[in-house]
Amino acid sequence: MAVLSFMATSIAAAAEIRQRQVVDDVEIVLAVLHAEREPEPRIESQYEHHLVVWLFDKSTSKSLKGAQVKAEVAEAGYAGSGKLLKPMMVEGKPAYSGFFAMPGRSEYRIMVQIKRPGKPRVIEAHFEYRHHHKLR
Repeated sequence: MAVLSFMATSIAAAAEIRQRQVVDDVEIVLAVLHAEREPEPRIESQYEHHLVVWLFDKSTSKSLKGAQVKAEVAEAGYAGSGKLLKPMMVEGKPAYSGFFAMPGRSEYRIMVQIKRPGKPRVIEAHFEYRHHHKLR
């Protein structure tokens, strides 16, 4: 329940897109923010987006740390680009993040792969994203 209130509070405050998915015993929360909304806006591209992933133990709602998290972003129907996400603190919680170019106003597929310490299996979550803001 704590995770859901975290999501509701953050969504109202940040007005970004967040999605939630449970795979095995891991609750995965994905946020997609336009890079211009960052505290230190990135000037590389007006089309760049910041992906943030939070991981929680489903039974305890505690943050999961020390995972290796990879994301792949692809415009629907095309091959995508993938990269390892960097661990960082976001909104006071451990998270994993990276920047991806999303230039078209179409739909994007986002695949997140998670390798947890001490667990032999990599888990995957699949999300869909459509731009929620006006592009210049």
